[in-house]
Amino acid sequence: MYRSGMTKKIAISIPDDVAERLAAGDIENVSAYVTEAVRRQIATEQLHANLAGVGIHVTKDGVDRWRRVLAERRAAMTPDRWQAARDHLDGVMRGEQ
Repeated sequence: MYRSGMTKKIAISIPDDVAERLAAGDIENVSAYVTEAVRRQIATEQLHANLAGVGIHVTKDGVDRWRRVLAERRAAMTPDRWQAARDHLDGVMRGEQ
């Protein structure tokens, strides 16, 4: 999917806040950072297209609603429950469950 070794230099315009973040000096390779962000966006768009293909239409409101639900569920998890879930998943990954 990715063609390593092939690059193309382009000029883009970005908002000041984004430019400041990229120029802050803590990002080692700005080109790689931006490339990864764009690839994530492409993957998200492909996922949404695939879901739409089977009748599931992703909306901003729906995503926001599920983020709230997940945040509530995460907040309800005690450290003991998190550890139990991790232990269970480890067992599943080892084929024990």
